[in-house]
Amino acid sequence: MGRLVAKHLSAEFVPVNPQVFSDGESCPRVMIEEAGGNPNPIEGKECVLVLQMRSGENPNSYLVKVIFTVDVIRKLKPGALAVAMPYFVYARQHQQYLPGQPVSAEIVAKFLENAGATRFV
Repeated sequence: MGRLVAKHLSAEFVPVNPQVFSDGESCPRVMIEEAGGNPNPIEGKECVLVLQMRSGENPNSYLVKVIFTVDVIRKLKPGALAVAMPYFVYARQHQQYLPGQPVSAEIVAKFLENAGATRFV
């Protein structure tokens, strides 16, 4: 999906390798060396991260993968980083329905902001 978005925006596409260790831990890698020889094609640029949740993927694993990838991109010093999540995990918990419940959508948004996202779609 990210490749299609990049093509539509006439932007450079930098792939992410969503590596998962045998114990289930996520270790995504931004494949900057595949971006035409520039040692850091992200630095100073406006970036859009598009990570689509795969069918059957655990929402918590997906969320961790997104947060880790945002953090990696932040460390590559983009000018701005928009996160496009076609499936926003915990969106149905956008308010507290019963006392003692979290407002999970707000927590996810804070995670993304703290990891380095400057915009969210």
